[in-house]
Amino acid sequence: MKSDGVRAGESGRRGRRVASYLAQLRQLVPLVPPDRPVSQLEVIRHVIDYIGQLERQLETRAPPAKRRQPLREVTENTATDTTASLPLKQVPPRGLV
Repeated sequence: MKSDGVRAGESGRRGRRVASYLAQLRQLVPLVPPDRPVSQLEVIRHVIDYIGQLERQLETRAPPAKRRQPLREVTENTATDTTASLPLKQVPPRGLV
C-alpha cells in the first residue's frame, strides 16, 4: 500500500497537468473571456460550445456522407449536470467574425 506522501505527490502532479491543459484551452478557445477569471467547469463548457460552433460551420460545408452526430446532440443526451442549463456569456470567436 502506498503512503500518503506518495499519493499526495501523484495527486499534485496530476493537478498541475490538468491546470496546464486548462490554461492551454483558455488560450485556444476564443469563447473563454480573457478579461476575468473562469472556473475549470466554465472553461470546459466554453470548449464544448466552441466545438459545437465549429461543427455547425462544418455541417454547412461537408458533404452529407461525411456528417456525424454533432457534439451538441451527444451532450444533450448524456448531460446529467444541472449547471449545464446556466447561460454563458457568448463572445464571437477570434478570427471568424
